[in-house]
Amino acid sequence: MATMTAVAANTSQVTLQAANSSRKGLVAINQSGSTMNISTVNSFSKANAPNVVGPGAKWVLPAPYTGILYAVWDTATGQVVVTEV
Repeated sequence: MATMTAVAANTSQVTLQAANSSRKGLVAINQSGSTMNISTVNSFSKANAPNVVGPGAKWVLPAPYTGILYAVWDTATGQVVVTEV
């Protein structure tokens, strides 16, 4: 069963999605006018974020990862909608 959540954009790091051992996949749609940076590492730097998602862009989790995902935006405008299956 798919679950959908919205996370407000923030210039401080936030949890994008909690750990879920049953996760089969995840899609995040950046509904912000700002770039979103995603990482599996807590306290990561935007300068070396492994996943950079532009305004209005979609990001698909590239591998079966079940841990926590973190995000931080360049500006705190808008939100991201996350769908997990």
